[in-house]
Amino acid sequence: MALQEVLEAVAGRVGRLGVETVFGEPRTLDGRTIIPVAKVGYGFGGGVGEAPAEGEAPKSAQGGGGGGGGAAVPVAVVEITAGETRIIPVLDYTRIRLAGFFCLGMALWVLGRALGHRRR
Repeated sequence: MALQEVLEAVAGRVGRLGVETVFGEPRTLDGRTIIPVAKVGYGFGGGVGEAPAEGEAPKSAQGGGGGGGGAAVPVAVVEITAGETRIIPVLDYTRIRLAGFFCLGMALWVLGRALGHRRR
């Protein structure tokens, strides 16, 4: 696949991004409408180059490569009822626990260093 074709394919996908990418399809159940909300991220990279092969006379040699990826992470749910509209955050408890363990570890490390310097 030529570089031009790759760039056109990527541009076509990025050009289709819109609010539908972040806000999911509304669903109604028992008088409540639920709309999922996500954080979406994309990344792309690529490159091409020309160089003669090692030990050969300069002639046209080229190569290229690229890649990309994306992720969608749920962040909230919008709940719409007859009386109110509210945003309910989606919590990632694994991340919260990891952050807590990290902070606890750092606190114990600082405490250990402080007590270690005192004894000397």
